[in-house]
Amino acid sequence: AIGQIAPMLAYQGVNIRLLGTNVWNSGELVRRGQKNVENAVFVDSNLVNEPGFKKSKFFLEYQKIFGEEPGVFEAQGYETGVLLRRLISGGERTRVGLASALSSLREFQGLSGPMTMSSNRELERPLTPFVVKETQIVTWTPELDQAPATTAPDRKSGTSGKKTIKK
Repeated sequence: AIGQIAPMLAYQGVNIRLLGTNVWNSGELVRRGQKNVENAVFVDSNLVNEPGFKKSKFFLEYQKIFGEEPGVFEAQGYETGVLLRRLISGGERTRVGLASALSSLREFQGLSGPMTMSSNRELERPLTPFVVKETQIVTWTPELDQAPATTAPDRKSGTSGKKTIKK
């Protein structure tokens, strides 16, 4: 959706930084949004880019069995299976018991680091901010926002306008 929305915002002269969700962590964001998603920011797990992940037993076994690298969804499925197996091996045998054990979960070591169950019963994991820079999704750092502002061409007339954008 953002791949269609971003060009329309630019065409209408709306010059804002786009803020998104982990769903944006895909090459489709840049392919569809092109230059219109430059500087878009979102957060996601940085699991697939962490050097330790590519050396993990899970990664190596997955690659051996399926002939391709696992992504975030595969890793999350694996973490879920490991967590449930641990709870069941620890004696939980009912849905109520599993729900209770999951609610009180503290410091489960997942592939992406320590995870904790929140009071809203959501698994909290380490997140990394990302930004689109020069048609690439890269880890965001404050230095990336320090580039000087430049004058952007008016998209309707093609002439230089008064709007400024950050590179």
